[in-house]
Amino acid sequence: MLLLAVPSAVAAPGLGPAKTDLNPRPAVVPALQQWEGGTGSFDLRKHSRIVLAKKQVDELGDQGAQLSTEIAQVTGRKLDVSPRIPQDGDIVLSIDPSLADAAGDARFTEEGYTLTVTDRNVTIAAPTTRGVYYGTRSLLQILLLDDGRDSVPVGTAVDGPTTRSAGSCWTSGGGSSPPTTSATTCG
Repeated sequence: MLLLAVPSAVAAPGLGPAKTDLNPRPAVVPALQQWEGGTGSFDLRKHSRIVLAKKQVDELGDQGAQLSTEIAQVTGRKLDVSPRIPQDGDIVLSIDPSLADAAGDARFTEEGYTLTVTDRNVTIAAPTTRGVYYGTRSLLQILLLDDGRDSVPVGTAVDGPTTRSAGSCWTSGGGSSPPTTSATTCG
């Protein structure tokens, strides 16, 4: 008797979703360095806000306002910026200096960030405001990838330049704004 093993795309009961059901890495420029896809998506809601982490309003207020304006340009929805406790549907911006210690990479320390997406919230955390800014660039690109421009796949990204050449993808937008991503320079 000949038995054949056929891989199944269906998970065994109680073992969670099958690997093939995980969200693929979003196609942003520059590419996300690390991505661990989850299942499902985060969807902007009527009451979604941009929430600034506790005691970081001074550092993140301008970025919150800028992200709100840019999300309005992408989605047609203007999100309020709030220093309150996050609720379901919110996008959270946070400076977390401990991320620099965990990464141990000087370039991550300055420009890196984590983007954590659940079906309830999106959180962008970084050791610096510059890293938070880069995280917002990725979030905007991911929203643009969605047909409705209001959904982000569940997953976790850890991103930042890994070499000097990777930094060339981030070009100065002029003025006092942090650099922005540019698909034309990154190719």
